[in-house]
Amino acid sequence: MRKLGWWMLAATLLVGCAHTDGRYANGRYTSKDLEYLVGDLPQGWRVSSRKPADVAFFHRAKGATIYVDNSCTRYSDASLHTLANHLFFGFEDVEVLRQETYELDGREALSRVVLARLDGVLVKMGITVFKKNTCIFDLVLLSPKDGFDENYEVYEDFVDDFEVVTCP
Repeated sequence: MRKLGWWMLAATLLVGCAHTDGRYANGRYTSKDLEYLVGDLPQGWRVSSRKPADVAFFHRAKGATIYVDNSCTRYSDASLHTLANHLFFGFEDVEVLRQETYELDGREALSRVVLARLDGVLVKMGITVFKKNTCIFDLVLLSPKDGFDENYEVYEDFVDDFEVVTCP
Protein backbone atom coordinates (compact mmCIF):
# COMPACT_ATOMS: atom_id res chain seq x y z
CA MET A 1 0.00 0.00 0.00
CA ARG A 2 1.30 3.47 -0.80
CA LYS A 3 2.61 5.49 2.16
CA LEU A 4 -0.11 8.13 1.86
CA GLY A 5 -2.84 5.50 1.71
CA TRP A 6 -1.47 3.68 4.74
CA TRP A 7 -1.43 6.84 6.91
CA MET A 8 -4.98 7.74 5.95
CA LEU A 9 -6.09 4.17 6.68
CA ALA A 10 -4.37 4.27 10.07
CA ALA A 11 -6.00 7.58 10.95
CA THR A 12 -9.39 6.20 9.93
CA LEU A 13 -8.87 3.12 12.11
CA LEU A 14 -8.03 5.32 15.09
CA VAL A 15 -11.35 7.09 14.93
CA GLY A 16 -13.39 4.09 13.85
CA CYS A 17 -15.77 4.28 16.80
CA ALA A 18 -16.34 7.98 16.44
CA HIS A 19 -19.39 9.74 15.13
CA THR A 20 -19.95 12.98 13.32
CA ASP A 21 -23.15 14.93 13.49
CA GLY A 22 -21.69 18.39 13.19
CA ARG A 23 -19.78 20.54 10.76
CA TYR A 24 -16.42 22.27 10.66
CA ALA A 25 -15.66 25.65 9.08
CA ASN A 26 -13.16 28.44 9.74
CA GLY A 27 -11.65 26.92 12.87
CA ARG A 28 -15.01 26.17 14.49
CA TYR A 29 -16.74 22.81 14.96
CA THR A 30 -20.47 22.96 15.67
CA SER A 31 -23.15 20.36 16.26
CA LYS A 32 -26.56 20.42 17.95
CA ASP A 33 -25.31 21.01 21.53
CA LEU A 34 -21.56 21.38 21.06
CA GLU A 35 -19.23 24.05 19.75
CA TYR A 36 -15.46 24.26 19.97
CA LEU A 37 -12.57 26.14 18.40
CA VAL A 38 -9.38 24.61 17.08
CA GLY A 39 -6.03 26.28 16.51
CA ASP A 40 -4.65 27.37 13.18
CA LEU A 41 -2.26 25.05 11.42
CA PRO A 42 0.68 26.13 9.25
CA GLN A 43 0.65 26.02 5.48
CA GLY A 44 0.35 22.55 4.01
CA TRP A 45 -2.19 21.19 6.51
CA ARG A 46 -5.55 20.57 4.82
CA VAL A 47 -8.93 19.57 6.15
CA SER A 48 -9.42 15.91 5.33
CA SER A 49 -12.69 14.78 3.86
CA ARG A 50 -12.24 11.37 5.48
CA LYS A 51 -14.47 10.80 8.45
CA PRO A 52 -15.55 9.74 11.10
CA ALA A 53 -13.62 12.26 13.27
CA ASP A 54 -15.24 15.61 14.02
CA VAL A 55 -12.43 17.28 12.12
CA ALA A 56 -9.18 15.94 10.70
CA PHE A 57 -6.24 17.59 9.01
CA PHE A 58 -3.66 15.91 6.81
CA HIS A 59 -0.26 17.10 5.62
CA ARG A 60 0.61 15.18 2.46
CA ALA A 61 4.34 15.99 2.40
CA LYS A 62 4.77 15.10 6.08
CA GLY A 63 2.45 12.08 5.96
CA ALA A 64 0.86 13.23 9.23
CA THR A 65 -2.70 13.54 10.49
CA ILE A 66 -4.11 15.65 13.33
CA TYR A 67 -7.70 15.07 14.37
CA VAL A 68 -10.24 15.97 17.05
CA ASP A 69 -13.15 13.87 18.13
CA ASN A 70 -15.68 14.03 20.92
CA SER A 71 -18.11 11.82 22.74
CA CYS A 72 -20.77 13.50 24.83
CA THR A 73 -22.71 10.41 25.83
CA ARG A 74 -20.33 7.49 26.42
CA TYR A 75 -17.61 6.74 28.97
CA SER A 76 -18.07 9.94 30.98
CA ASP A 77 -17.20 8.17 34.26
CA ALA A 78 -13.97 6.64 32.95
CA SER A 79 -10.59 7.99 34.08
CA LEU A 80 -8.39 9.95 31.69
CA HIS A 81 -5.94 7.01 31.69
CA THR A 82 -8.69 4.60 30.63
CA LEU A 83 -9.90 7.02 27.97
CA ALA A 84 -6.36 7.44 26.63
CA ASN A 85 -5.80 3.68 26.55
CA HIS A 86 -8.80 3.14 24.27
CA LEU A 87 -7.02 5.13 21.55
CA PHE A 88 -4.45 2.34 21.25
CA PHE A 89 -6.80 -0.61 20.66
CA GLY A 90 -5.52 -2.50 17.63
CA PHE A 91 -1.93 -1.37 18.18
CA GLU A 92 0.85 -3.67 19.34
CA ASP A 93 4.03 -3.02 21.32
CA VAL A 94 2.71 0.27 22.68
CA GLU A 95 5.50 2.09 24.50
CA VAL A 96 4.67 5.28 26.39
CA LEU A 97 7.60 7.64 25.85
CA ARG A 98 6.18 10.65 27.66
CA GLN A 99 3.10 11.31 29.77
CA GLU A 100 1.88 14.32 31.71
CA THR A 101 -1.25 15.85 33.12
CA TYR A 102 -1.89 19.57 32.84
CA GLU A 103 -4.75 22.04 32.50
CA LEU A 104 -6.45 22.50 29.12
CA ASP A 105 -9.44 24.78 28.72
CA GLY A 106 -9.88 24.89 32.49
CA ARG A 107 -9.87 21.09 32.95
CA GLU A 108 -7.36 18.38 33.70
CA ALA A 109 -5.94 16.83 30.53
CA LEU A 110 -3.73 13.81 29.95
CA SER A 111 -1.09 13.98 27.24
CA ARG A 112 0.97 11.04 25.95
CA VAL A 113 3.56 10.41 23.29
CA VAL A 114 3.76 6.76 22.26
CA LEU A 115 5.60 4.49 19.90
CA ALA A 116 3.57 1.54 18.65
CA ARG A 117 3.08 -0.91 15.82
CA LEU A 118 0.04 -1.03 13.59
CA ASP A 119 -0.01 -3.99 11.21
CA GLY A 120 3.71 -4.40 11.89
CA VAL A 121 4.57 -0.80 10.98
CA LEU A 122 6.16 1.48 13.59
CA VAL A 123 4.15 4.67 14.21
CA LYS A 124 4.51 7.55 16.63
CA MET A 125 1.55 9.35 18.16
CA GLY A 126 0.76 12.26 20.38
CA ILE A 127 -2.60 12.20 22.16
CA THR A 128 -4.44 14.52 24.51
CA VAL A 129 -7.62 13.52 26.33
CA PHE A 130 -9.80 15.65 28.58
CA LYS A 131 -13.37 15.91 29.83
CA LYS A 132 -15.61 18.93 30.03
CA ASN A 133 -19.12 18.64 31.44
CA THR A 134 -20.55 15.49 29.81
CA CYS A 135 -18.10 15.49 26.88
CA ILE A 136 -14.81 13.72 26.29
CA PHE A 137 -12.36 15.13 23.78
CA ASP A 138 -9.60 13.25 21.97
CA LEU A 139 -6.95 15.27 20.15
CA VAL A 140 -4.51 13.08 18.23
CA LEU A 141 -1.41 13.37 16.07
CA LEU A 142 -0.41 10.37 13.96
CA SER A 143 2.98 10.84 12.34
CA PRO A 144 5.83 8.91 10.82
CA LYS A 145 8.56 8.36 13.39
CA ASP A 146 10.93 10.45 11.29
CA GLY A 147 9.66 14.01 11.42
CA PHE A 148 7.54 13.42 14.52
CA ASP A 149 9.21 16.14 16.59
CA GLU A 150 8.46 18.82 13.98
CA ASN A 151 4.87 17.61 13.64
CA TYR A 152 4.49 17.46 17.42
CA GLU A 153 5.42 21.13 17.75
CA VAL A 154 2.57 21.98 15.36
CA TYR A 155 0.25 19.65 17.30
CA GLU A 156 1.13 21.24 20.66
CA ASP A 157 0.24 24.70 19.33
CA PHE A 158 -3.00 23.27 17.91
CA VAL A 159 -3.92 21.73 21.28
CA ASP A 160 -2.98 24.88 23.23
CA ASP A 161 -5.48 26.87 21.14
CA PHE A 162 -8.31 24.33 21.61
CA GLU A 163 -11.32 25.86 23.38
CA VAL A 164 -14.78 24.51 24.13
CA VAL A 165 -17.40 27.22 23.59
CA THR A 166 -20.48 25.21 24.60
CA CYS A 167 -21.07 21.59 25.54
CA PRO A 168 -23.84 19.71 27.34
